[in-house]
Formats: sequence, structure tokens, C-alpha cells
Amino acid sequence: MNLTVLQPTTTVPAVPSSTVPSPHPSTFFPEFKQCKTKGDLLQIHAKLIKTGRIRDPLASAELIRFSALSDPPHRDLQYALHVFQQMNPPNCFTYNTLIRAFCDSNDPLQSFILFAQMIENSDEVVKPNKFTFPSVLKACAKLGGLEEGRQTHCVLVKYGLEKDGFVVSNLVRMYVMCGEIKDGLVVFESGKMDSSIGEVVLWNVMVDGYVKIGELGNARKLFDEMPQRSVVSWNSMISGYAQNGFFVEAVELFREMQVAVMPNYVTLISVLPAISGLGALEIGKWVHFFAGKNGIKVDPVLGSALIDMYSKCGGIDEAVQLFNTLSQKNVVTWNSIINGLAIHGRANEALHYFTKMEESGVRPNDVTYISVLMACSHAGLVDKGLSIFNEMVRTEGLAPRLEHYGCMVDLLGRAGRLQEAEKLILDMPEEPDDVVLKALLGACKKHGNIQIGERVGKRLLEKNPEDGAPYVALSNMYASLANWDKVMQTRLMMKENEVKKDPGCSWIEVDGAIHEFVVADESHAKANDIYMMLEEMKDKLRVAGYKPDTTQVFLRMDDPDKESVLHHHSEKIAVAFGLISTTRETTIKVVKNLRICDDCHSTIKLVSRIYGRRIVVRDRKRFHHFENGSCSSISTFKFIILSLTSFMGFQTRPHSSLILPILFLYLSFATKVLTYAPRYACDTDVNPSLKKYAFCDTSRDIKTRVGDLVKRMTLQEKAGSIVSVADSIPRLGIPSYGWWSEALHGVSDTGPATWFNKSVIPGATSFPQVILTAASFNESLFYTIGKVVSTEARAMYNSGVAGLTFWSPNVNIFRDPRWGRGQETPGEDPVLTSRYGVAYVKGLQEREDGDKERLKIGACCKHYTAYDLDNWTSVDRYHFDAFVTKQDLEDTYNPPFKSCVLDGKVASVMCSYNKVNGVPTCGDRKLLEDMVRGEWKLNGYISSDCDSLQVMFRDQRWAKTPEEVAADALNAGLDLNCGDSLKRFTATAVKKGLVKQSVVDRAVTNSFTTLMRLGFFDGHPRKQLYGNLGKKDVCTPAHQDLAREAARQGIVLLKNTFRSLPLHKTSIKSLAVIGPNANATRTMIGNYAGVPCKYTSPLKGLSDYVKTVYEEGCDVKCNSAARFQKARDIAAKADAVVLVMGTDLSIEAEALDRTEIYLPGQQDLLVSEVAKDAKGPVILVIMSGGGMDVEFAKGHPKITSILWVGFPGQEGGRALADIVFGRYNPSGRLPTTWYPRSYVNLVPMTNTKMRPDPKTGQPGQTYRFHRGKTVYPFGFGLSYSSYNYKLIKAPKFISIPSNHHAHTGRSPSCHAIDAADSVCNNLHFDIEIMVTNVGKMSGSHTVLLFSSPPMVHNAPQKELVDFKKVWLGRSKRGVVRFRVDVCKGLSVVDEEGKRKVVPGRYVLQVGYIKHVVSVTV
Repeated sequence: MNLTVLQPTTTVPAVPSSTVPSPHPSTFFPEFKQCKTKGDLLQIHAKLIKTGRIRDPLASAELIRFSALSDPPHRDLQYALHVFQQMNPPNCFTYNTLIRAFCDSNDPLQSFILFAQMIENSDEVVKPNKFTFPSVLKACAKLGGLEEGRQTHCVLVKYGLEKDGFVVSNLVRMYVMCGEIKDGLVVFESGKMDSSIGEVVLWNVMVDGYVKIGELGNARKLFDEMPQRSVVSWNSMISGYAQNGFFVEAVELFREMQVAVMPNYVTLISVLPAISGLGALEIGKWVHFFAGKNGIKVDPVLGSALIDMYSKCGGIDEAVQLFNTLSQKNVVTWNSIINGLAIHGRANEALHYFTKMEESGVRPNDVTYISVLMACSHAGLVDKGLSIFNEMVRTEGLAPRLEHYGCMVDLLGRAGRLQEAEKLILDMPEEPDDVVLKALLGACKKHGNIQIGERVGKRLLEKNPEDGAPYVALSNMYASLANWDKVMQTRLMMKENEVKKDPGCSWIEVDGAIHEFVVADESHAKANDIYMMLEEMKDKLRVAGYKPDTTQVFLRMDDPDKESVLHHHSEKIAVAFGLISTTRETTIKVVKNLRICDDCHSTIKLVSRIYGRRIVVRDRKRFHHFENGSCSSISTFKFIILSLTSFMGFQTRPHSSLILPILFLYLSFATKVLTYAPRYACDTDVNPSLKKYAFCDTSRDIKTRVGDLVKRMTLQEKAGSIVSVADSIPRLGIPSYGWWSEALHGVSDTGPATWFNKSVIPGATSFPQVILTAASFNESLFYTIGKVVSTEARAMYNSGVAGLTFWSPNVNIFRDPRWGRGQETPGEDPVLTSRYGVAYVKGLQEREDGDKERLKIGACCKHYTAYDLDNWTSVDRYHFDAFVTKQDLEDTYNPPFKSCVLDGKVASVMCSYNKVNGVPTCGDRKLLEDMVRGEWKLNGYISSDCDSLQVMFRDQRWAKTPEEVAADALNAGLDLNCGDSLKRFTATAVKKGLVKQSVVDRAVTNSFTTLMRLGFFDGHPRKQLYGNLGKKDVCTPAHQDLAREAARQGIVLLKNTFRSLPLHKTSIKSLAVIGPNANATRTMIGNYAGVPCKYTSPLKGLSDYVKTVYEEGCDVKCNSAARFQKARDIAAKADAVVLVMGTDLSIEAEALDRTEIYLPGQQDLLVSEVAKDAKGPVILVIMSGGGMDVEFAKGHPKITSILWVGFPGQEGGRALADIVFGRYNPSGRLPTTWYPRSYVNLVPMTNTKMRPDPKTGQPGQTYRFHRGKTVYPFGFGLSYSSYNYKLIKAPKFISIPSNHHAHTGRSPSCHAIDAADSVCNNLHFDIEIMVTNVGKMSGSHTVLLFSSPPMVHNAPQKELVDFKKVWLGRSKRGVVRFRVDVCKGLSVVDEEGKRKVVPGRYVLQVGYIKHVVSVTV
């Protein structure tokens, strides 16, 4: 454009704004008020001409305004221009109207022509004003007319408009849009200095200008500097980010905006594409909710954007639902839903909506056909796609675009019809673009057609030698055929042309936050946990039969290295993060910027089956819906059928005879893949040659069989057998075996060897978390739960979804209430923990046939030893060094493990991550070989915690090489490594002389002896004792009733003023149920849980008794009080209130210790406010693992009752309701001490010393040594009944025979006797207590026997000796008998770690009864 503008020679004063615009013409011409259409206008025009009033400028102005500014189809700019040219003279209003109209049209040049005429003919009447220049400047910007814009700038200065805010804003926009950023900045900076200019508008224009030319960095810099931001400011920046692919930044800015200003319609339209790009469904749902809440109408434009968002975020069902509710639908709306269904592989539905679209009268356009053809392509509907393509051309008369050809090429290519696809490209009327050619190249790689692939690749490289995709596709195709020379040539071409490949990147949304991962990404805050999950996934996949598809790694390297590369693809990392960060019910949704590789596709299919999760992956082509081991996008079977059908349709002769053989082969393969079967060795039925091996001969003793097996194994086979996922040894008929299964409080799917499957075993009975079960103080219950768990475990093993070795229980001492894993333990007392461990282990391992040599399943007591810190402030379990005295080790930390081995006969002990006194426990010979195996005589194997050897090398820097670490661990007594370090480094360590092969043989022998005892080498399980167990034996009604009973027995009543509990159904018409855990499900089962048979939440359990009204009040972290008032309102109307507060796994869990010991966030405030408004009794329920400082509630007059329910398992809601409504009389006792919140300031978690230290002010840890204040003591618990005690029998004196005075174990300093001395054999006494239930309710009662020994050797001030559980009817009595072993129950440990019987005065206590026993030597 090259126009010359006549410049005024002198400065012309601006026309006062009061003179413009002119009065509205309809004021003088009322007929214009009735003008609605172009026809009406023509009639009015004719009438004006006939009456002569057309000469009135106002009449002409109205004719021009209507013609120029009406909406189509009434707009007619040429008609308006004709009327304008008839005016004599035209006025400023009509000039401005036409300039504005042409500026907004497809002919902005006419605006400038009119402006030039206006300037040339300017006089006192017609002069440009502040309404003229904005449109002229916009026209310059649209035309890219920089010189004309400069001339216009000069003119507006002459007219004194350089300070008008609207004019200056458009001047800035013109310079920016014409590429003259510097000039725009000059005007912008000048305008900022003038207070008369609208500051926000000016800033907005500059920001928007930068956005429109793609300079987002400068746009954001200005945006951040803005002194004030309007909604337009935010919209411009969000839109800029979204349109340029910066989706994360757009969404983050949208979050910030909500704090500053209210988003509007434009905001939602702007941010939805970014949400779609990230696949952030929860954020998208919130946007939809926001629109409805704030009255923003969902018109076809916003509706289409929302449908597109739902579709691209994996919420296709929500998209369909929204579409069906829209009252107005245009072609874009129809296209959105058809495209959404297409990319989700729901081709039939897409075609159905395509038909409905035509029936509704909305004519499909070219975009519609792209979506429909894409649906056919993804579903393999070749014939249908060809038919629709022809219909588009012949019936609709639409010329195919490149996108249509791309869909057809993809459709034919997927079906293997590559020659037809290539011919279609050659016959195209225009040159194919990269998308079309890449579709064919990808199909050539998939089907291995190198000839067509090379031809297509050559065309792509000629078209765009800087595009990396063709190089990568060619290279991958050559690599899949092992043509490494061609691979190197292709990669060399990339290097010479300086071509770079786009890196793979995946996103996942969790709790409304977007997390981004690249290949081998270790930058995430939870990287350690993610990579632990990746290792677990790898192990479980191997057990499930997965083999990495190393052909997907197109680099020349060894297979192990290729496997490592595959294992760390970004989508796998994202899925691993999803597994550790979301509940089982949540669909894991991942977005990938590239196409998902075949190996990742296969992996995620198996992961969906193993973990029982629904996973949706959106790659750059489509959605993949993974569930139960399959992908719904298009099954192999379906594609075979479609391809065969399509193939037959294009043949000249029928080939139906081919279908059955091919289908038979496919179904045989599918049956093999989907069949679940137990893993076992020595399958002599299938392979009779195995009978020649002695290790398969069941008539021989186990020692002989194991010895024979070990002799036949190579060194590498041995190394591959002592890791958590043992290698198969096909030549010996031994399959791969997964050692790692978990059964902490029910069969868990933690660990690679166990998973749940909807069609095989959908779930297992989930008992209360151990801490609550222990609160029952009922050994028979501990044992019975173990029996049930082992039965379900064996049933799952027989079904092919579990192993035989279960790494449970956790018998660490719950020393500090902050420990996140304390919930897994039986509590803080060594006696209770030991007794629980022994009973549970026996329940798991003992067989019903009484065979002591054989095992039902193998248990494992963990984590040995002094492990009670996971991740506290700056210290984690991988780096923690527990400095433990010999005394504390012997009398606190080690007793449970010792009891597990000596009394429970456990099959395994697991060493922990941490160091003890400077030495990693898995590398400490004194702890492992000398103590566990030597002193305690373990009959089984010692395992490491998962990746402990890697931790020793990487985190603890124990040795210089991983081979040295492996050797040190084996030499220390380790037999099996959870992880793969021993598999990788043992053989090399042997060759280097770091460890003897005999030590490796010992490890293999110990490990395989356990498998031999389990029947793994005895052939098919159906021939063995438990061979009849299966799905029918899991989640039985009896097992679920036991889970309910266990929870009831463990629940602890801490407060019950005015006997407000139990509630009576008849007096409660309305019960308010409030709190973050009131409707809990997943929270109730704690960590190391599997998939429960079902959930009964507290709300459901209570609702089964009475009518309830529910309000959450806040989430578990309770950082907001926004919903408190709703909770207060329902409390004020209800007859009683139950508040279910506490924690969940986001507060206390593995790898997550607490820093405070009070209710999270503002939970205590919620409780207090609800109690204040409540009109009836208030029952506070604490759901947690660790203790809480609830002193505020303990003394609150309106909080009448407090219950602690731990994590009560799947039946927790029913158990709680049974207690609340008096169906069950509570009898649980606290297995830990509950401290005031000040405790955390007195005792750092890293202080492992149990005894008080006056020098540091440490008050001692656990009830045995703590000398400070408590909220509730260990063993505390109330009942609905009262119980009286009466001492019936107890000795006053115990004398150790004098002939043992000279025993060498005697300590002369205090005349103590060594507890290991022979004098202790059968040295015991009896105590008998009469217990009477004097209450009005029958129930169980826990009787605890404590001892306070003489204060020597810094002995405990009080410790548990024994406990019993007794059931008594009301007014009934019974005798509880304790038999006390003197050298166990009354011994103390000295400073050297030696257990002694000390002469002196012992105070025995049962309830309020105290009895003194004097021990003499």
C-alpha cells in the first residue's frame, strides 16, 4: 500500500468532544425506529427521496449507519458507500461510521482511502476527531501499513490527540502489529507518563501487542510490571500462553487471576484450550462449574470449547452429557462431539452423531468429515471410511483437503494396504504435506515395508530437511530390521543438517496440579518415590510375564541398557507418579506430546491389570483407555476381524476359509495371555524329564533336595535367584518367582508378586491397620486374623495372582508418635509387639495338618532394627544413623525380632534401610549372621529392604563399588536382595575375590529352603494341601465379619462424660455426621493395604442405625474454614453429633513423618465451633495411626465422648456404629502414649535413646521411661461397664536357690543373676485376679499386668508383663490367671545389654490393685 496523506500545514485544534457524535438521527426520523431489515431500509430510503428529506444529512447518516454496521445479512457496505457519495457535503459522523465499518471488514484499505479524502477535504465542519483515528490505526495494523501508520501518527499529533487514551492505545497497537516494537514502546512510555491517558488500557494494548507477535517473554514482563490489571489484561496473557502452546503457564496464570479479578466469558474461552492441552480434567470441570455458578451462559461457542476440553482431557462421557443438554447447537458444536468420540476410538458413536447431525438439518462441513474419517481410521473401518470419503466429494460437493487425504492414508496404512495408500497420494490434485507423508511412513515402519518407506522418507527429506521426524521414522524403521548401517547413515544426515528430535514429554494432573515429566526425569520433588514405584512396576511386570520390547529402542546398545531406556520413558514415569499419588478409584490420566511407543502401550496395559487401575493416555494422535489388561482404543482381535473383512472385500475370490485358522491362532494366543496360573517348579506332568532331578523328588528330605538344586545352578543363575524377582531357569524347569508380597493386615498388592483383578480375585479382606488390632490386646484375635489372611493368600496364589512369601508383619517399636509408619506396628511396648508378632506369624505360617517343617505361607518380621524414622524435616531413612545403646537395643528394639524367630519360627527377617551405630543393618554381620542366624537360629532367609544395597552404595556411600556392597551384605549374612543389586554384581564380586561362592551358596540354600517348605518345588498346587482354595475362599462373609469384630475390639473409648454413649436409636431422630473422615473409605485401610472386599464408611455405618445428615466441614488438611458454618448449622438442629476427624496417608504414611501431633490444620477449631452450637451430645472420633494432643476436647464440657478408631479397615464404619449405638461394649486400650504437643519440642525424632536425660531435658520415650506429662497413657481405655478387681493369688517372696550364688553370670555389684543362667529354667509363679463386671452391659475386658522393678541399671519405671482378654456378662465374674516367668517378666537389662534378674522389691499392678513381690537370691 502506498498512499499519500495530505498533512495540515498548521496545528489544528481538536474538535470538542461535546460536538461528536451527532444527535441520533432517529430523534428526527422516527421511521428508522421500525427499521429491522434491508427491505425496510430500502422502503425508507425511497420515501426519503420522494419527500425530499434525503437532503437532510441526518437521514443519510442513518441510512449509512444501518447499512454499514448491521449484522449480516443486512450489512451492505457498498450500499452505504453509495449513499455516502451522494451526500453534499458528508459530515464527520458519516466518515467515522464508514471508516469504522471498512476497518472491521475484509477491505480495511477502503478505511484509509476514506481517511485520506477526509483530510484532503477537511474544513471547519469536517475534521477528524478522536473517534476517527482509532479505526484508521487499526486499518493500518491490519494492512501492515507502517508508513501510512506513521503519517497518521503525524496527523493526530497535529490535531492535538496524542494524549487521548483511546487514540494512543491504538497507536501503540499499530506500531507493535507492524513490527516496530521500539516505536510502540516510545509511545507507550510517553503515554505512561501522562495521567490523563487511561493507564490500564494502554498497558493492556502493549501486552496484547507483544502477545500477538509471539513475544510472550516481553508480554509477561510488562504484565508483571503493570500497576493495575483489568480482566482484559489477564485474558490477553492467558490467551497468548494458550495459543502459543504454553499450557502450564496459561493454567497457572488462570489460578492467579482468580485471586485478583473475576474471570469472565472471554477468560473461559481463552483458558480452555490450555486445559485441553494439558489434559487437566479436574480444572476443566471447575471451569464448567464456575460458568454455571456465575451465570455465564454456555452458548454454542463456550459449549463447543467445553466439549472439546472434556474430550481431550479424557472425559468423553462428560462431553456427551454436556452436548445432549445444550439447547443450541451449531456446526462447530457437532464437530466437537464427533471429533471427541473419534479420538477416543468410539467410532460407532461418532458415526451415530454424524447421522443425527444430518437429520437435525445442520449441514456437515469439511471439518466434520475430517473427524468422521479419523473415527473410521482409529477403528479400522476401511470400507466405511472409503464410502464416506466418496460421499463427501460426490454428494456434498466438498473438495478434499490435505487433512482428508491424511485420514485416508492413515486408514489404509493401518490396515496394511500400503500400495493403495501410496497410489492415493500420487493421485492427489495437490502436493501432499508432511502430515500425509508421515502417516504413510509410520505405516511402513509398522508393517516393515522398507521399499515404500524409503520412497516416502526421501520425499519428506526433500520437502523439509530440517524436520527431525522423517529422520527418526526412517532410523526407527531401519533399526527394527537391525539394519544398523542405514541407522548410522540416517543419524549422520541428522547431525550434518543440525536436526534435533523433539523430546518426549508427559503430563499428569493430580489434585488440580499439573506435573510434567521427560525421559529419565529425576527433577520431581518425589523422584525417589517415583523411581521406587518404577522398580516395583518392573518387578511386577516381570512376574506377570512381561518382556521389554527392545526393538523400540533404536540405538545400538546391549539389551539391558535398552531395557533401562525403555523403563524410563516419560509416560511410564507419569503413570508411576499417578500410582503413588492417587486413590485406587481415581482414573490415572496422562497426556503425551508424542505417540506412545509399543512397549509403553504393552506395559501400561499390564499395569492396569496388575494394579487394578483405569489409565487413560492421550498421545498426539488419540486416546488409549487401559483397563483390566486391555486397551479399548481398538483391540487386536477387533482389528484382525476388521482387517480380514476389509481384505476379503478387495479380493476377486472368496477367502473365508482363511478366517477360522487365523482366528483359532489368535484365540489361542489370547487365551494364553489372559490365563492366570500359579507359578511353581518341577511340573513333571508337563515335563516328565524333570523327574530325574533329586530336587523334584518329594520323597526326599528338604535339605537333600535343596543341596541337589544348588549344585546344578551356575553362578549367574544363583545370583539371579536371590533378588526380589528371581530369574527363571528354563533348563531346570524353574519359573521366575516374585518373592515380594505383603500381608500386613490383609493381602496387599504392594510388591510385584501380588495383584487384584476384577475377573480373578477382585479384592481381599482388609482388616484394621495393625495399630488398632493391637489395641484389642487379644492374642487369639491376632492369630485368627493371620489364619484368615494366609488362607486368602494361598487362594490368590492358586489363582495365579500372588506369591507364597509375604513380607509381614512390621514389628518395629512405635517409639515416636510422629513416625508415619507407626500405624503398621503393634505399638510402643516390646511385650505387646512381640506377642502380636509371634501370634500373627504363627497364624500365617502354621499348617492345619500340623506339619512343623512345612509352611502355609512364608512370613517375614521387619525392619531389623531400630527403624522408626522415615522422612522427618531434613532427615530420611536412607541417611539416618540410629545411635543405639546396647541396653536399648536389648530391652526395646530387638525383643520383637527375637520373639519372631525363637517363638514364632518366622521364615524370614528383613534388615532395614538405616544404619545402627554407623553400620548399615544389611551389612552388619553382628546383627545378621551372629545374632539372627547364630544366636536366634533362624530357619529361613534374611532379606534386605527394597533397594537397600543401592542405598548403601548411593546414599550411605558404604563402599566404593556396588560389587563391594554386594559382597559386604552377603558376608554379613544377607540371603536375598529386594531389588536387583545381587543379580547384577554378585558374579563379579566372586570373580574379584570379594566374596566366596560358598557364601552365595548359603544365601541360595536359605532362600530356596523356604520355597521348598512352601511346596514350590512339589509340582502343581492342586495336588497339595491347599490346592482346593480359590476365589470362593476370599472375602467370605465370615472373613468380613472377623474384620468388623477386630475393629470393634480395638476401638478405644477415651472419654464418656454423663455416660452419653451409647446412643439410643429411639431417642435420636437426626444424627449430624461431620468431619473430613466422616465419609472416609480409602483412609480407613491405611497403608500397605490391598483392594478391600468393600468399604463401609462411618457415615454409611451410622446411617444404617438412624437418619443422618452429613457435612464434611473441611478436608483432612483443613486449611480453610469456608464450610464450617454449614457444619455448625446441621449440628444445631441434630439430636446428636458425631465428628470424625484425624489424618490420612497425606499426613502420616511411609516416607512421611509428622512434625506436629495435634489435629491437622484447623480441625480443632471446627470441632470447637460445632460443639459450641450443638444441642445434643458431641462424640469426637479420631481416625489416625499416631496419638494426638486432644487436650482441648478432653476438657471441653460439650464434647461428651472421645473415641480413637485407628485406621479401622474395610468394616470400620460398621464397627464404629456398633460402638456408638451400644451393640458392642468397647474394650480397646491405647497401644501408645498420647503426649501433649510440647513433646515435639523436647524430643527430636533422631534421638533414639529411650531413657530420660536430665542434661538435655529429654523426658524419656514411651510409657516405660517417659517422666513428663501425657494426654492419655499407654493402656488407657474406658468401657460402658465398670469392673472390680480382687487379688486371689500372688506370692510375696520369690527366692532363687542359694546353690546358684556362685554362677559365673552373677553380677557382684548388685547380686544379679544372668537371665540366661540355667537357674532360670522353669522359674515362674502364678497370679490370679477375680474380675467382676459390675456394670449393666456385657462385654470383653482387657486385663493388663504391669511390673515396676527396682530402680537399678536405669530400669523402666513400669513395663507390661502380660495381658489377657476376658468376656463377662453383666454382674458376672471370672478368674484371670497369669503365669509369670521370673527371668523374662521380672528381668532388667544392664548397660552392657545383658538381661539380669535383680534382687529387690517388684511392684505388680493390675488396674487399681498393687502387689509387692520381693525377689531374693
